[in-house]
Amino acid sequence: YFAASDVFLNTSIYEGLSISIMEALGCGCPLVAAAVGGVAEISPADAVLVRDPADIEAYAAGILQFSIREVRSLPPRKHEPDLVPRLWLELCKVALELRKARYPAAGGTLFVIDGLHLGGPAVSLARVLSGAERRHRVGVAVLNGASVPELEDTIRESGASLFQVPSARYVSRIAGNILEIVSRHAYRSICFWNAPPELKLLLAKVLDHSAVVLSDVSPGPMLFDEIDAATEFQKRIAFTSNQYFGRLENFIALHKSGLAFAERQRPRRARVIPLGVPPPPRFIPLPPAEKMPPAHVDPNLAIGTVTRLVPYKRVELLLDAMAILVRDIPGASLTVVGGPDASSTEYAMELRRKARELSLENVFFVGPYGDVNRFLAQWKVFVLAGERQGCPNASLEAMAMGLPVVAFKSGGLAEQVVNGKTGYLVRTPEDLAKRVRSLLRDPSLRRRLGNEARKRMREKFSLERSAKAFADVIDI
Repeated sequence: YFAASDVFLNTSIYEGLSISIMEALGCGCPLVAAAVGGVAEISPADAVLVRDPADIEAYAAGILQFSIREVRSLPPRKHEPDLVPRLWLELCKVALELRKARYPAAGGTLFVIDGLHLGGPAVSLARVLSGAERRHRVGVAVLNGASVPELEDTIRESGASLFQVPSARYVSRIAGNILEIVSRHAYRSICFWNAPPELKLLLAKVLDHSAVVLSDVSPGPMLFDEIDAATEFQKRIAFTSNQYFGRLENFIALHKSGLAFAERQRPRRARVIPLGVPPPPRFIPLPPAEKMPPAHVDPNLAIGTVTRLVPYKRVELLLDAMAILVRDIPGASLTVVGGPDASSTEYAMELRRKARELSLENVFFVGPYGDVNRFLAQWKVFVLAGERQGCPNASLEAMAMGLPVVAFKSGGLAEQVVNGKTGYLVRTPEDLAKRVRSLLRDPSLRRRLGNEARKRMREKFSLERSAKAFADVIDI
């Protein structure tokens, strides 16, 4: 009821530290109340406090003041109340169970990942584990219970153990579960493949003086922004971002430009290991019939992208480019493979609305799909937008299929795509439309760039090469 109300009104003339007022404020419900008892001590600055509890006009004015506001601001969520004593408890456990005298004889790595969904980090980890020659024990701790069965099967078939870490409201509980796995199975190292910043900071703090080796695989500047955004948490546990990066034994960037962001933090050892993809199979079936474009769509003018529908992927720029392209090539089509995450459903709906507003009848959103090769085999050109890219799997998979890639220049894309040789790097929708137009109109150019793209993938971004490089650094 508090969450559904526009104003919380309290006209009491006697009040202590009101539980109901605190509950209302916790739901972001504005307060209009008599300034009596403890109300002034618990109310926020923008509450209306009425000095005379009998002043009806003042109550009415306060209600009107809040009822016309269009936005409600929720109070910031406070850190878990028992974080520090739990931190002390885990420090004691580590001192007893993970002491340096015992751990030189231990071996193997526990990878920590935030869900095994159809996204770049999960797919990349499954590929690395399946492509590496096993020399050590490996475990994968999956947070949030989100898993795709196919990825689970791939990880288990690689010989790795899979641990589903129970969901918990507080990060200290999750950290405790991971430390229990490390202790019970005597893993020598932890590798953060894709984990929340608070969890990484807390584990690094607890393990600061242990023999457990820590590694972090970074897609680019996003990792540093996430760590910096957790400033209040760093203060809470008395462990800074500089201490975190100083505790890392290995900092692994997925592209060369990613090392530039690490220079200010100075981790012990920083290196670049690009991701890799396997070659496509010889036989590739068609996509499911319900995900195929209508029969009237010209297959020789088919463009496609594989991406999550989240704001920083900037899929709207591809729609802008299509609006320009179809003026000269009306039969061109764009197929988008991928879906939103839980927080981006509104963005996905906005993309569909924009496509309708631009009258883009040949733009098709087919949702997420595991075997993207089925779609890549149907396209003539691969396009990709986005900000702060790491080392995208999607563009590498397109290159493996022999497709020229036209992409917005960002992150590791500049190291994948050789401009004018394997595809084109662009900065505006107009540039993207221009480059795609030239490729659709010139099959020989398209074929030449596609062959060079396939060659570059095999030489620089093969799964075999990538998996070996990870295995040489991390105990796999």
